[in-house]
Amino acid sequence: MPNARGMLFIALGVVTVAYAWIWFTGKGRAPGVPSLAELAIGCITNFFDTLGIGSFAPTTAIFKFFRLVPDEKIPGTLNVGHTPPTILEAFLFIAIVQVDMLTLVSLIGAAILGAWFGAGIVAGWSRRRVQIGMGIALLVAASLFVMTNLKLMPGGGQSMILENWKLGVGIAGSLFLGALMTLGIGLYGPCMILVSLLGMDPKAAFPIMMGSCAFLMPVASARFIRMDSYSPRASLGLALGGLPGVLVAALIVKSLNLTAVRWLVVIAVTYAAATMLRSAMLEWKAARLGDSAVGATLMHDDSSNRFLLPVIGVLVGGLIGFLLRPSIPLVGRLPLDIVLLRGTNLRGADQLLVPTAEESFDYMLVGAIVGSLVALAARYVKSNYVRPPAAAQSSSTTSASHPTREPSEPGGPT
Repeated sequence: MPNARGMLFIALGVVTVAYAWIWFTGKGRAPGVPSLAELAIGCITNFFDTLGIGSFAPTTAIFKFFRLVPDEKIPGTLNVGHTPPTILEAFLFIAIVQVDMLTLVSLIGAAILGAWFGAGIVAGWSRRRVQIGMGIALLVAASLFVMTNLKLMPGGGQSMILENWKLGVGIAGSLFLGALMTLGIGLYGPCMILVSLLGMDPKAAFPIMMGSCAFLMPVASARFIRMDSYSPRASLGLALGGLPGVLVAALIVKSLNLTAVRWLVVIAVTYAAATMLRSAMLEWKAARLGDSAVGATLMHDDSSNRFLLPVIGVLVGGLIGFLLRPSIPLVGRLPLDIVLLRGTNLRGADQLLVPTAEESFDYMLVGAIVGSLVALAARYVKSNYVRPPAAAQSSSTTSASHPTREPSEPGGPT
């Protein structure tokens, strides 16, 4: 007779089979072969998800930047595609981190219920509502990453169990977070805050979060699939690419200094949030001005991004250069203020560090230059080789409405 943890594993296996059956018998069951880019996105985002970064916010940023998935289908694609890797993570973390079973099951059940209601609401939203909702959710996610890097997250305690009123608060919080997750805010950061405020060990967030996601994401995915509110091929790429990413992170890498990665994610997610909210505003303006103004409005948005992307490239490249700056034995790496001033603010014996400060500044400068060039290259690729889904759909609709007449064969009817 299996124990409570064994019963949880059996239930997780049943949910996995049901999810696979719903996906491959539902709408979009013939998604096609994912591209290498879609597989790589799944592998990289789920690799860092296993290490505690999360997968929803980075994936949303990538989808939005390269316009791989229509905005209104991003929430469904995230839930459907990231479900298999998350189920694998749940098996691993529930087995490794021993959280009280009543606490674990109660919080997982509440998150599932929240996801069911949340998915039903989000899947029926208009494109502009999804853009606004995801823009706000991404800003919240970026704020959580900043809090983590600045060590502003609650410290937590040593407990692996919630009792009495704390269990009730935990259930209510999980219900709310489960509903928010379907929008793309992710569960890791909010779940860690919740369990830490209730006095639990922050490590308890891993099995609670992964277990909750492993059960609630199939539930949410079922509604997205039923309403055809997701991208089948992109979802399959996330799923197939994500499984090896999870295994490499959990069984080989196990731990990694993620501070630099979080800062990069903050920049990418903030950019995605800004473009989401800007797209929603532009579509609202276009709706008010009429169809004749849509092209001019979108052209203005495109031209403004030409200046935004190089700026982001400079910031990201400079940050990477700063993180890779040389280290001094017994001293370590110099702080940002000394690097930016190239050591001119050093006095006395500290002036011996001026050459290192100058070299560190050069690292930042080279990084900023390389970052701007990469951003310009990405802009060129996106403009010339990545076709926006909305434009492709509009083109196909126009072709269907106005079919081109083939020239008649010689001697045939004219």
